[in-house]
Amino acid sequence: MYTILDTNILLLDANNIYLTKGITVVSDTVLAELDAKKNGFDEINFQARAFARLIESANNLGMTRDNDMIVTKLELNGKEIHIVSLNKYKADPLSYGGNDARIIEVTSAYSKLYKDSVLMTNDMLMKFQAAAAGLTITSLKMVDDREVKFTKEFLVSDPEVFRTLHNSSILEVDSEYLIENYSYKFTCGTTNQMKLATIQNGFITVIGKDTETQLRKQRCTPINSEQLLLSKAIQDSSIDLVLVEGLAGSGKNISAVSNAIKLLESNRDKYQSIAYIRSPQNDESDKGEEIGFLAGNAEKLAMYLGPMEDTIDFIVRNEIVTKGKKKDEIDALVEEKTAKLINDCGIESMISTGLRGRTFHNTIVIVDEAQNAAPATMQKVLTRVGKNCKVLVIGSQRQIDSSYVNKYNNGLALLMNEAGVKSVDTTIGMFAITLHKVVRSEMSKFAEGLFSKS
Repeated sequence: MYTILDTNILLLDANNIYLTKGITVVSDTVLAELDAKKNGFDEINFQARAFARLIESANNLGMTRDNDMIVTKLELNGKEIHIVSLNKYKADPLSYGGNDARIIEVTSAYSKLYKDSVLMTNDMLMKFQAAAAGLTITSLKMVDDREVKFTKEFLVSDPEVFRTLHNSSILEVDSEYLIENYSYKFTCGTTNQMKLATIQNGFITVIGKDTETQLRKQRCTPINSEQLLLSKAIQDSSIDLVLVEGLAGSGKNISAVSNAIKLLESNRDKYQSIAYIRSPQNDESDKGEEIGFLAGNAEKLAMYLGPMEDTIDFIVRNEIVTKGKKKDEIDALVEEKTAKLINDCGIESMISTGLRGRTFHNTIVIVDEAQNAAPATMQKVLTRVGKNCKVLVIGSQRQIDSSYVNKYNNGLALLMNEAGVKSVDTTIGMFAITLHKVVRSEMSKFAEGLFSKS
């Protein structure tokens, strides 16, 4: 098989050159686009440089020429790679879509020679253009599209079994239990009473009244069962990595920050700070981590770190008694208490760009907008985590703003998939949950229902 790679596949991760079966083909147009991305401090710049280093270290197997193309054959760690350029291109690289058209031309030339040639791209427009040219196309999918039940609803017909759920083996209660079932909503078939529980080492831990009371003692109390289960996971010292996927307005940020603050305040011997990390991506840009060098530039950071500021502002205002106070008095009090909360909890907000070289110890790390993080970016973030840390990864697969990732290959998707299959042998405690209920407002609920049909 011959797989012709689009530029976005290699900007996602330079090591994707190894993913394909058979021979990997890279056109001179892709090389030019990667070369143009080498300068900078951002993730795609790093991947462009990493790819250049890989190619430079490859063994040259020789060059072939014919009337249509020049092929340089390389060998890299046992992988054969073809660097291809055509003698003549129809497309002008300076015209709109010119580079995409040139990559399609290379694919067409290879398809004439080798019937098992395929173009790999995550660019939807390019897929349409390639399909119109009669080419075989594929996307980079690192996880399957499957329905998971991180929280399972289960009917217990025997009232005695329901009464004695706590500390029971989950397999004795639910013979169809799967690794992905981190939480349960048990309902008694005779009384309709419900119990919330998490599964730890194969045993059921019911959230009783006393535990629920303690979980609710935080700045923003959980307002539904999903948030209560999430609170249990965040405040559980045996869980190192908490993954949260949810709709817009489901309370992901509020729950994460509120519980992180409580966890820190109740475990001062272990946690000393909270680090909020966000991918520098928004719906006005499709350039991934391309926002330039950010040292001292608060204006550039503000648009990315606004969610954390809004969350802290909400948490502080939620605790203030406003009755009898004027707006100026309230705002001054909010500013004072916000500064104190940030200082007391050592809250630091940052973007994922520039994290290389840093290490977090004794820190609760919150990774927001994880659906916009490439796998290489998520790897970079998680490898910064040192001793005595807890990591909360949150995001929504319905809000992917990056042109380099999709729901099959972003950092959140890979982590959620691993939570369901556990392919990596590790001692870290993991928990995953999906928040389905929109609680921000009726407008937010309306928008999710109208615009998120999939």
